[in-house]
Amino acid sequence: MTPARILACLYALALPLCAFSQNAPFNTMPSVARPGPGEPNCKKPEYPKSSVRNEEQGVVTLQYLLDKDGAILEGKILKSSGFAELDRAALVTIAKCAFKIPAGQQEPFPVTIQYVWSLD
Repeated sequence: MTPARILACLYALALPLCAFSQNAPFNTMPSVARPGPGEPNCKKPEYPKSSVRNEEQGVVTLQYLLDKDGAILEGKILKSSGFAELDRAALVTIAKCAFKIPAGQQEPFPVTIQYVWSLD
């Protein structure tokens, strides 16, 4: 195996890990974010400490694609709050919530959510 091919393989293996690093852009979740319908009691995303310290506020718009059982197939940021840490916290925390597709709807079913980050 050539050195270039080895580097290409290592790069391909590292890409999924890079999506969750602190410095990498974070606009989508890996497909099949969770296997089941999620938590029935949706928890409020925790304000990132660095965002509190920097007095960051904003509104993030998220979209999740659901299967017929309410499991998330994909999640992404439609509109950023302007702060990566706030976007990441909302995207990951809300993905743990329970969702249901309305009767008669096709799958995958898109759900759009806006989350307001406010220090008030």
